[in-house]
Amino acid sequence: MLARIPLGPPLAPSTPPLVGQLRSVRRRLHAPVSTPLNWSEVKPTLVPSEFNIGNFEKRLKQTSPWNDFFENRQSLKDAMRLLKLL
Repeated sequence: MLARIPLGPPLAPSTPPLVGQLRSVRRRLHAPVSTPLNWSEVKPTLVPSEFNIGNFEKRLKQTSPWNDFFENRQSLKDAMRLLKLL
């Protein structure tokens, strides 16, 4: 028997999607899960629903694409300079 996961009240159809938290279950058919991706996974054939509660435990055992996030800092100076020109 499967356990029911409380996901909160349903959203109104007109409610725009919000930025979700990493590794959170979505209230949709087959319980898709929000997860960070490696760049190698981002391609036209990507099917977001393939990341779901049924196979997510395997994904959690992999190295996170965000592991070295703070080791690869980049400057925003150029972006800020360009924004000021708008």
